[in-house]
Amino acid sequence: MTSLGALDTATAVAQRAADLAGADWEVLDGPETVAGVEAIAASRSFLDAALLRGVARLEATDAVQDLGWASVKDYLTHVTGGHKGAGGGLVRAVEQLRDLPEVQAALETGRVTLPQARAIASKVHTLPRVSEFRTAVAGAMLGLVDTRGHDATDLQNAFGDVVRELDPDAALVNADKEKAKAERGAHNARHLSFAEDGHGGVRLKGYGTLEDAERIKATLHPSPPRPPPNPAPVAASPVDPASPCSTTTGSRPVPPV
Repeated sequence: MTSLGALDTATAVAQRAADLAGADWEVLDGPETVAGVEAIAASRSFLDAALLRGVARLEATDAVQDLGWASVKDYLTHVTGGHKGAGGGLVRAVEQLRDLPEVQAALETGRVTLPQARAIASKVHTLPRVSEFRTAVAGAMLGLVDTRGHDATDLQNAFGDVVRELDPDAALVNADKEKAKAERGAHNARHLSFAEDGHGGVRLKGYGTLEDAERIKATLHPSPPRPPPNPAPVAASPVDPASPCSTTTGSRPVPPV
């Protein structure tokens, strides 16, 4: 679908939705009402998927800045009329689902709703950054929607069981926790102090990263400028052997009589 086609379709859908909101539901019997509600819920899921595509495009084009908005998040909160932070939640959902294509596809095909997709994505992104593990957990949670009809709350509650089933020894989770703990400890231990020696100098003492050390060394001991390359030797001009001024090795020219 072209961009103009998407815009035309969105406009037409909005008009049909307006007609539906003002329709006479009193003429429907029970089964017809159930079918109508289910159709609307399914339509809403597709519209949510389309909305996320629009959010991604807004992020890519910065179009809302031309309208005076400081960020896409603020604009989305305004246009959806949600609570403060609602726009940020949509932007975050786009970012999280970008790393979970199976969940993204499930949303766009109506397999899950946006609340279900966000519940899966938000939980999966708390896991270690191991792509295969995250993908496996997301797939298992989608399976719970298919087989047990889990809603967003059910999915959040089942997350721990799914992780334990796929990582029974907690090897991946614990390794990630230990790594984060070590990184926090190293960060908290970093320091840099200066003490004057009373003779116009300063004593430095500290602990930091290798990048910090390289920057300090580059400042205190800058590399000397490289000398210009030696010019190439100039080739001697060729001499005509027949010239009276020409010489040969081991002999002198004979003056004319």
